[in-house]
Amino acid sequence: MTVEIPESSVSSEGELRVDALAASDGRDGWLIELDGAELTGKATVRFQVGELEPDEPIPVVTHAESLDAEPTVITDVRYDNGEVIVTTDHFSPWWVDRWNEVRASATAWLRGRFDDIASLGYGSPPKCPGESDVRNSGFDATSDQGKRVYWCLGQDKESPLLKAVNARGYGVSVEYTPGLVFAGTDRKDWIGHAANLLRPTPSRPGNRIELLPAGNEIEFDLVGRRASDGIMVKPDPASYLLTALDFGVGTYAMVIERVGGRGAADKFLDAMKSATCLSSFSKLAASDPAGPRELTQFFATALNMALDCAELALAEADLGPILSTIVSPVLWVMNGVRTAIDGLVGTVESIDRNGYQVIVSRPVIDTEVINIVAVDRNGVPLPEWRARNPVRTAVDCQYPWPSMSSRGTDIVSCGSTVDGAHTCWIHNDRRSLTCAIDVWKKEFLQYRVDEPLSPVSAPTEAEPEWLELDDGSHCFRRHGGAWGARADGLAGAYSCDGGDSFVLAYDGPAIDTGAGQWTVKVGGLGASGEVFPTPAVVGVVRAYFTTSP
Repeated sequence: MTVEIPESSVSSEGELRVDALAASDGRDGWLIELDGAELTGKATVRFQVGELEPDEPIPVVTHAESLDAEPTVITDVRYDNGEVIVTTDHFSPWWVDRWNEVRASATAWLRGRFDDIASLGYGSPPKCPGESDVRNSGFDATSDQGKRVYWCLGQDKESPLLKAVNARGYGVSVEYTPGLVFAGTDRKDWIGHAANLLRPTPSRPGNRIELLPAGNEIEFDLVGRRASDGIMVKPDPASYLLTALDFGVGTYAMVIERVGGRGAADKFLDAMKSATCLSSFSKLAASDPAGPRELTQFFATALNMALDCAELALAEADLGPILSTIVSPVLWVMNGVRTAIDGLVGTVESIDRNGYQVIVSRPVIDTEVINIVAVDRNGVPLPEWRARNPVRTAVDCQYPWPSMSSRGTDIVSCGSTVDGAHTCWIHNDRRSLTCAIDVWKKEFLQYRVDEPLSPVSAPTEAEPEWLELDDGSHCFRRHGGAWGARADGLAGAYSCDGGDSFVLAYDGPAIDTGAGQWTVKVGGLGASGEVFPTPAVVGVVRAYFTTSP
């Protein structure tokens, strides 16, 4: 390189020094300094870069106040006979990047990401506070073998917690059960937005899914009283798409950061959060490549879509004055990178499609038995209870039966199934009834009867009216009506969460009360003879009976 300083551009005689620099990413640069004088006008700096390739853009020139400062792209650059020429009134660290070298670096960076696919042990193990404390309190955790997931179980001031790191070199889905509450990840903002758009449907009702890029950490809080909860970490079509986006957008960001600085790359990634083209990826998520060849084709398609989407976001990003200087060259670089994709995507055949499971077990807590009263001795509703029907209506109670959930006297079941008069307290006038229908919302129905009711005793064996299960379900006792069936002969005894699942039983009791924590069988109902999976055995957290005021 040469530096030309006209005599009129310096304050006095001095010494010009030019020292070679090597940046942390291996780029060569120069430190230009003027001692004993000040640069008061313009100087010309000529960098020898050699002949450019056909269609290769003019090299990009940047300078910075210091080695640690954000570089500035020089917009007024000329190329002539193997030299890049700039005029400046500023001496500092300078760099010149040939775009063919940037293209080679981008291709190498992307190749490295594909090489990571075959590696296990990607990322770093997480750290959890209170690991001994949580185990001393009765919690435990087990997992599959291998280095596909790093995890730890701990305890903070609020609750037990589980952390996991995706140790694969590609994205995965993390499906988690209802007793785990998603507390956050360290994934980048833009890819978190994409992960929300691509989130697949869980394998079981009540579960949820988060998508986690390679090497990223996810954290859950443990809540509720389920006997156990867990996560299943595995790749799926949505996570393949997230990986393709991570690779494609990451390549663009790497190129922009190299030639335009971290600030410009951050603005580009901000633009990705609002890129409308991300929505098109959700349609591709419905595909499920069956074998290695299909997966390779799927990933190649997804990666090219990711590069197309990143190109649109780059055009919309507010990169400031460097926009016109680097956008076209960056696209030239990425066109070159695209030619290498076919030689890279074959590595995705090594993706391990097996899942990795972590199960957290809680100390078993006995079922809590709660006796419910909605009114006082005079029939006045207790605080927090409210009527669903503000006007007392008539109900047929010609044949009052003791409520099945009653542990006291004068609690009856009247009317038809649709009346909902199954747990009704008889008031002192023997003609007015208050009938609890929802213990969690504390709602009741108000009825009246034509003839005074005689005293009613409690049933011989009371059964709960409501159940709260350790998966968080709220279940209501069956009182007649047409319900579904199943091939194994089990019938519905309780309906849970609006009819999404059912507590099942044969002719006997629906609840196993043989241990401190009661259990029930939970499964689906459908057409007569329809085959369903074996019911899940679920713990009962709370069982609600009714009793006299």
